[in-house]
Amino acid sequence: MLTPPRYESDASPTRPDLYQAGENSPLVLDQYQDLVDSSSNGVVTMDSLTAFRSKRWDQQVSRNPHFFIGPLSGMAFAPAGYTFIYRLMANHSAENPKGELTHDALATWFAVGGESGSYTVKQGHEAIPRNWYKRAVEYPYSIPYFAADVLQMGLRHPKFLSVGG
Repeated sequence: MLTPPRYESDASPTRPDLYQAGENSPLVLDQYQDLVDSSSNGVVTMDSLTAFRSKRWDQQVSRNPHFFIGPLSGMAFAPAGYTFIYRLMANHSAENPKGELTHDALATWFAVGGESGSYTVKQGHEAIPRNWYKRAVEYPYSIPYFAADVLQMGLRHPKFLSVGG
């Protein structure tokens, strides 16, 4: 039986780092709270995610003596953890064809309940939000589109394009 490939990328948006926590799958509510706090008006955007990624990066550099960004993890997996939140979870309704990711929808995707400042998580109960519409088939989130997002993030924060520990 083939085992699925595994990867670890430091400075995840909502998950702990493997070599600090011993696991990297449960949602960390403090990180989720920071993600929400990094976005204004109840909406997550690519700009707010990029700013949040920079904050997470700096936190990990200062707290994690094993912080490491490899070529593949740094150029693909780490940015995907951020871009996918908006690009794949935003609601692409008739009113917002380019997509809108509200804090309420984000909470449903991540199985988070409660109010800001006192969130709870119900691991394993992640769901697609009600009245959610996927990206239009005519506008897939393709590799060139993803590469453009990675480049835009890197132009704002050149540290994202570095490799090493």
